Parts: sequence; structure tokens; C-alpha cells
Amino acid sequence: MSEVFQLKKDATILFCSHCSCENSKENIYCISCGASLDKVTEKANPNPSSANVESAYKKDSRPALYTNQKSTGKSTIWTSSIYSVIPLFVSILLSWSISAGLNHKIKDLISSETRFEFADFSTSVVEKIKLIATTDVLMLSHLVSLKLDADTSYFGANIETSGGLLLLAAIPIITLFITGYWLGRKTQTKSAIERITSSFPIAVIYSICFACISLFSGLSMDESGVWGSISLKTTYSFGNALLHSFIISLIFISVGSLLSLPRSLKGSGSNQKYGISIKRALMTTISGMMICIVIVCGYLYSEKEFAEDNNMSSFTKIVIATQIGGYSWHLSNLNNLNGNLGIKEYDTTEYGQLSYSLFTGIKATSLFGYSPPSGAVSVGGQGIIGDKNNIDYTWILLFVTVALVLHAWSGIQLRRAGSGRTLKELIAYGVAFGVVMVIMAYIIKVSVDTETFEITRVSLQFPIIQSFIISTLVAFVGASIGWILSSKLTRIN
Repeated sequence: MSEVFQLKKDATILFCSHCSCENSKENIYCISCGASLDKVTEKANPNPSSANVESAYKKDSRPALYTNQKSTGKSTIWTSSIYSVIPLFVSILLSWSISAGLNHKIKDLISSETRFEFADFSTSVVEKIKLIATTDVLMLSHLVSLKLDADTSYFGANIETSGGLLLLAAIPIITLFITGYWLGRKTQTKSAIERITSSFPIAVIYSICFACISLFSGLSMDESGVWGSISLKTTYSFGNALLHSFIISLIFISVGSLLSLPRSLKGSGSNQKYGISIKRALMTTISGMMICIVIVCGYLYSEKEFAEDNNMSSFTKIVIATQIGGYSWHLSNLNNLNGNLGIKEYDTTEYGQLSYSLFTGIKATSLFGYSPPSGAVSVGGQGIIGDKNNIDYTWILLFVTVALVLHAWSGIQLRRAGSGRTLKELIAYGVAFGVVMVIMAYIIKVSVDTETFEITRVSLQFPIIQSFIISTLVAFVGASIGWILSSKLTRIN
């Protein structure tokens, strides 16, 4: 008999006959699917050795990614491939449906605008135009850098972008989150840190497949007629696609898997390897960004001028609101947002640098060669675009409160899962949160460079080192407050 079948007769682990999940011998119902374990127990009593052999067989037959047993290379690669290909395939389908809808609207718009001026253009070319491919939506949803080269009879353009739209990022986020949650339901006995490490091989395979798709992404169009010619080409960076897809897949598969963590693995002493600290850092970041996006959407749509602006479509308004909401979460953790603006005038290009924080408002370090007046920012000495005396502290208080409440709640959860190393667990939470915030700041940064238009450069980004230090300190202080309050309330009770 092989070694895997030689278990003691008093084994304390049973496997559910319905879902194969590990259960304690004292359990009456399966902790994963809720099925009754009576039949397993009754079968084990008359002939314990046979029941134990059956349990051992079930444990060995399941893929290694589902269990705590040491994995084989083939089983890990096969299982990871399944969990990486499924969300990628679903993301491609969603991207296809979105690109089809956008192209249909673009064609209708071009037809209506050119129907009377360029009849030949509207009838023979419009149906051939495909400005947005499925792979374009897929790449932009993962915030991959884009390079666009356009040449027409009237003008030429060369544009390079970094980052993308947070609204489109919902495509991979939803599919990866569901995949992670599904994976977590299959691995009920794994601790928080084991779930995170299990997400690594899935993220690696996902990112490799995605990066390979980027090599064939984009579109190339060359059309000509009596109205002139159009040449359009878009390409994406392989390295950028590989890195961004790995980051996004690792974070959201881990979040989905951690969300299904059973209560028994979140109790006292479960944070020995700081898995709960990392979990809370991820959960706080995602929750905070979602709350800030909702707040910003509510604020902007409450403004009559924004809500009734007919120059912007509903889609454009939602894109703006989600983008600002994503930045607001970093600002609520007291980070500074830096901006660069380049304006071409004749043969020279002048650059301006701005920074923004909740408490100081807009501040110019240099702006097109002019020094801003005291307390305000000016463009060319004319027109104030920011005034530190007109800061709305109500909204500042709201955003800061959101961040502190979420950090304090994480501190309460860390205390409940504490293993007697209070300071180390709080530091681990702060450092993990700082790292996650730096990663998010990297992938949500936006920059556009062009040599064609009057505005040659626009960029918005958070300083990496500064974001890490400030985010770590804010998270540590907020979690410490929650830990202390929880301790005092416990003593009072």
C-alpha cells in the first residue's frame, strides 16, 4: 500500500462526499457546501480503516491548488491555466461588445456630419471605418500604454499615452474578482497568506497570455478617395501590458479569494504570517476607491452646471467622475497629485508644473515662466485658476473621514485576528497598504504626449516615494486608533 493511504485510525479530518472539502471530525455539516457529514461518519465507524483510506484517496485526487498538500508541476500549471484563461476569455467577449457599440455610434456620427458635404465619403468609407478594435478596449481596460499615429490630407498626429480610463478597468476587475472568489470557495482550508500565494501562478499565466495578445493588438487603416486620405495605426507596449495585467490580476484574484475566507480562519491567532494584515490592506484600498468614486459621482451630478452640460455625453461624464474618484482616494490619504502641462507656442514649448492636495489646494511650482501671485495660481499673469482661501473644507473632512474610518475598522479586525504581536502586525498592515497604494498610483497615472496640437503634454501622477511614506504612516495611525478603541471597548464591556 502506498504511503498516501497509511493514515491512523483516529484521523481527525473528514472529506465531504459532495464537494471534497476538508472538515473536522466533529463537524455535522460541511463548512463549504453545507451538506450533511452523517453518512461519512457512519461509514467510518464500522470500518475506520476503509473510511480513512477513502478520505486519503479523495485528498490525493484533488488538484494541488485546492489543498494544502505539496503540488506537482503539471497539476499546478493546469489548474492555474484554467483560472487564468476563463476571466481573460470573458474580458475579450465584453471588450468585443463594447467596441461594437462604440464603432456603431462613431459611424452614425460621421455619417450625419458628412452626409451633405462628402457624399462619396459617407457612402463608401464609413462602413469600412473601425476606429476602435476589440483589442483596443481590452488593452485600455488594463491601462496599457498606447501609441497612435494618424495622417490625413488635412493634418497629422502622433500621440503616446500612459495609463487609461478607470471606468474600462471594471471589465477585468469584475471577471478576476469573480474568479478569485470562486477559487476561494474551493480552498476553504487555506489561510489568507496561502490564498495570496496561490494567486501568483494564475496571475503569471494570465499576464503572459495577455501580453501575447498585445503583440497583435491595435488596428491599421489606410483609406483614400476624392475627399482625401486617412492613415491610422495604433500599437501597444508588450512590457507595459505584461506588468499591468500581472498587477491587476494578482490584486483582484487575491481580493476575491480573501473575501471568501471562512470565519474560522479570521479568528484570534490567524495573523501569524501577516496574511490578515495584507488582506486588510487590499480590502481597504479597494473599498476606499469605490466609496470615493461614489462620493465624487454624487457631488458632480449634484452640480447643475455639470449635470446639464449638453457638450458632454453621459459616458464622458461617468468617465470623468470615476477618474476623479480614483484620484480622490489617494488624496484622502494626504497624498499630493502632481500635474504637468506643455503648451506649444510658435516654435517653442513651455511647460507648467502644478500640485494639488486636500489642504493646500492647487499650488504652482512653475507655470510657463511666470511666478504665481501669493495665495493663487495664474496663467501668464492673468486669471486665477486656484485659490487656497476658497477651499471647501466640508469635502476635505468627508474624504479624510472615509480614510480614517476604513483604517480604524482594519485595526479592529487586526486585533480580533491578532497573534500577540500588536506592533508588528500594525506595521505589516501599514507597509502592505503603502505598497498597494504605490502600485495603484503607478497603474492609474495618466499622461498624453503629442507633437501635433497646441497642448503637447498632459500628465497626472502621484510621487511614488512620497505616496509610500505618507500612505504607510496614515494607515498605521488609523489602524492603531481602531486597535486602541477596540481594546477600550472590550474592557468596558
